Amino acid sequence: MHGLKAPDWPLFPYRETFDDPEKMLWNQLYETYVGVTVRDDRMLTVRPNFWTANIPSLFGFPFKMDETTTWIQASHDAEAIRRLIDRGVPDVTSGLGGRAIEIFAIYRDYLAEAGLADVVHLFQPDNQGPFDCAYAMWGEEILTAMYDTPELVHRFLDLLTETIIAYARAMKRAMREPADHMYHWWYRVPGGVRIVDDSTIMLSPEMYDEFSRPYTERIYAAFGGGYMHYCGHGLQSQHQRVATRGLRGIEMGSAEVGAKNPNYVLHDLWKQAAGHRVVICWIGPPGLPVVRPDIDTGLIYGHIEREVPWGQAAQRTRQIKDFWQGRKRH
Repeated sequence: MHGLKAPDWPLFPYRETFDDPEKMLWNQLYETYVGVTVRDDRMLTVRPNFWTANIPSLFGFPFKMDETTTWIQASHDAEAIRRLIDRGVPDVTSGLGGRAIEIFAIYRDYLAEAGLADVVHLFQPDNQGPFDCAYAMWGEEILTAMYDTPELVHRFLDLLTETIIAYARAMKRAMREPADHMYHWWYRVPGGVRIVDDSTIMLSPEMYDEFSRPYTERIYAAFGGGYMHYCGHGLQSQHQRVATRGLRGIEMGSAEVGAKNPNYVLHDLWKQAAGHRVVICWIGPPGLPVVRPDIDTGLIYGHIEREVPWGQAAQRTRQIKDFWQGRKRH
């Protein structure tokens, strides 16, 4: 259950957590506290939380924070991108990479001291995906460069792909995580890496096939597969996404976001994904469907319940689980 507000677990503003590992861990443990309290089926996980700044920071890109997240300052300069390419793959322990490794060690010590090391799992910092990183670092000029200087864009995506692979391997070593499996958010994933594919919502299916999918497939190949996050209301490339080699699951955006899109129907999307043996991770809106969809496999379901009082959350979770397991609703 997502969106619940636990009155006895106040959170620090994100800006305060950025340089304070203890405050960061406190905020990260919030979802564990919710999951244990309401007794849902989530995996319990924590990570160094620098949002999208991780890969750009390896290249020396500046970033800024607000109260909820981190923002990258794009270069807007093709010549600056050429210089990055000429320098090659950066040291993955530079920038925020080294800080993430240090925080993993701090988290591990605290979890061991609390007797939680076997049940609360470390998970990878956000590496985004090649095109998402490229867009954040270059800026919107990359969209015209895909037509004017496509070779340069491909060279940049190649560099980012190799960097993401090296970075994920370094984080896995720090976490002591197997190469081909991972925890991420609330999931245990058969595959070693997660890719965020949000920015490709701006691409046509043809451009997606040229500038995104091949690079994602290279990353998945290095880790025995993986899963993908994107806000699912951008469906123009959905059939290509589910056909991505190495893809094990897709974490769709909230159904609330796609509610006005007639193509955004859980049952239809699940059938499309099931043909490729891809699991859909779906976050549902408040309220349950009148009739349980005819789905028996290939679905991980999360539920948004922002308005449920904290004291009723556990009972509501039991009701949701009974519904999806085919038991009579209470």
